[in-house]
Amino acid sequence: MVPSPALLSCLPLLAASLGHRHGVTVEIGGPRAYTDGRVIRLPDLPTSGDPRFLGLVRGYIDHEAAHIRFTDFDLLRREQPDVLEKYVWNILEDWRIEDRLAKLYPGCGENFRALIQELFLDAPRPKLPKTQWFLDWLLLTVRSWRLPALAGRVRRRAGEVERVIPGLLDRVTPILERMRQHCPDSAACLAYAREIIALWMNTPPDDPNADPQPLRGSDEADLPEDIAAILRRCLRASSKEPIKSRTSVAVMGDKPVQSLTDQQLADSRRLTSGLKARLTGLLQASILKRVARSRRGKLDPKLLASLATGSPRIFRQGQPKPGLNTAVHLLLDTSGSMRERISLAGHLAHAVAEALYGVGLPLAVTAFPGRPQLGTATYVPLLDYGDRPHARFLPDASGDTPLTQVLWAVLQQISRRPEPRQILLLLTDGEPDDPETAKDVLTTAARLGIEVYALGIKAPSITSLLPITSQNIDTLDALPEALFQMLQRALIRRK
Repeated sequence: MVPSPALLSCLPLLAASLGHRHGVTVEIGGPRAYTDGRVIRLPDLPTSGDPRFLGLVRGYIDHEAAHIRFTDFDLLRREQPDVLEKYVWNILEDWRIEDRLAKLYPGCGENFRALIQELFLDAPRPKLPKTQWFLDWLLLTVRSWRLPALAGRVRRRAGEVERVIPGLLDRVTPILERMRQHCPDSAACLAYAREIIALWMNTPPDDPNADPQPLRGSDEADLPEDIAAILRRCLRASSKEPIKSRTSVAVMGDKPVQSLTDQQLADSRRLTSGLKARLTGLLQASILKRVARSRRGKLDPKLLASLATGSPRIFRQGQPKPGLNTAVHLLLDTSGSMRERISLAGHLAHAVAEALYGVGLPLAVTAFPGRPQLGTATYVPLLDYGDRPHARFLPDASGDTPLTQVLWAVLQQISRRPEPRQILLLLTDGEPDDPETAKDVLTTAARLGIEVYALGIKAPSITSLLPITSQNIDTLDALPEALFQMLQRALIRRK
């Protein structure tokens, strides 16, 4: 597994790790941040960031994951609250779901506290019209429940509200206290929100400029930013940085995948038997015990003569050598240029899968690209770690070569493996769509300790991506032996 400090400094892997912890899907790519109740979408992000920006990303994912876990999204469809009701409900609901998540994961509570300080205490408050002073007081009050240091700002805003709508806060505060003590679900939050708004609308202001009635017909852009809106704005700003500093991550897609024929399966078994024998030998050589003389252990009669020389080392003791505790991920290029080669490539991928499965090494096989989804690159899983190989290993060859986005997706998967070694093996016949960003991902992989090997088919440019751990072949006849030799070198190499 990738060490935590390295993972936490890499935004695509950090996002995936947080999503995995919360049991939600986090996708990266596009111009904006949003959540649809199922997936958390982040915009194109820089591959790394300073502690402040990393905190914003962590906070946004934790916040939206809490909504996915605890918010009843159907409630809004059933109740159809107006914009103002939804806004006040969201202030209360944000606190409720964050509080529940913090009780499950105390670290999330610390993330929320740091986020509130960053966005509501350290940052200056915007200048707001008098009609919005009460909403800002409400937002700051609820946020101060997790960060008491906000009390000063709450008091200042309360004084301003009291001047223009005297008596309102004395009537609303008991409702907030009830809500803080008992708010079991999203529906309860909406009921409290409507109660607060009713009091507000029925409390005449001393200043006509503070009359809240016009807000009933306002849209969301006319109201103060809540925490999610501020986070979305900050993340969106990052997506406007120069394109070379940003990245997106491929998502799982699909494309037609055919099964190997009976003849191809028979050929695969023949290839596999030879490769499996070689790998078995490698595996045995790596895990068999070395036997050494010792002062303790099992008595060896052949060493008894040593007693005459005064040597006490007449025992044998096994010393286990480190085994091949390694996860392997085979990444198969199935772009349009692979059309004439896909049959052999799929055939060999299957042979590798059979061989590694036979010696107990976890292997995943991923084809790319899949069909694009709304401009987002995709990949197609052919085999997951630990699964028995099947016959469906012949994906259609079509599309471009979005290697950067797919590498990020594969790194998200392999970095979570428990094995101390992770190996990524790339089989391709062309240049990636963006060689420079692909190099950046490979540099990140090396920094994380993930070993990457590549085999190019009539693709000499592959050696510029991986000068030391890549090989280019010019004929398909050379592919099987080259692939097997590269795999063997990778497995016997010691870090």
